[in-house]
Amino acid sequence: MRNATTGERVDATVTLNGDTLGTTGGDGLWTVAPRGTFVVTAETGDGNVTASVTNV
Repeated sequence: MRNATTGERVDATVTLNGDTLGTTGGDGLWTVAPRGTFVVTAETGDGNVTASVTNV
């Protein structure tokens, strides 16, 4: 995850449908997307970003 203004990496806690997957670090965070529709949230000290995604 990167800061949209500066381009610098930002550490964030990532959740999928409310379950914590882990944190982004120097290498990022990899996971397999579930089927159907799900909600992904990245939480930082400055705020959150949430997206609803449909995997077809």
